[in-house]
Amino acid sequence: MVKFRSNRKEVIRRMREANKRMLTAVGMAGSSHVKQKIQEKDLIDTGALLNSIDHQVDENSVYVGSKLISEDYPIYLEKETATIKGKSYLRPGIMDNLSNLRSVAERNYKL
Repeated sequence: MVKFRSNRKEVIRRMREANKRMLTAVGMAGSSHVKQKIQEKDLIDTGALLNSIDHQVDENSVYVGSKLISEDYPIYLEKETATIKGKSYLRPGIMDNLSNLRSVAERNYKL
């Protein structure tokens, strides 16, 4: 007689843990790259924007951006208005570092 034992639950648990670990590492690296762009573009007046950059992880995604919810300043800088010339920091901070972020993801996804 052959006995079968399923490890499905354990495999799923480990995959979820690995995914969360990978997304957290990518979020931390992405936040760091965005902060570096802010410094390169000399966008530091009070430090509020720089200090507001963070990441948030959910089950399958990571979000990098500013936590300044009471101000439109981060959006104006990123996109441009009639009075503020765009000094995009978020998109180039991520897009210019995709190969690094991919490497971070690969190094941190371990079962």
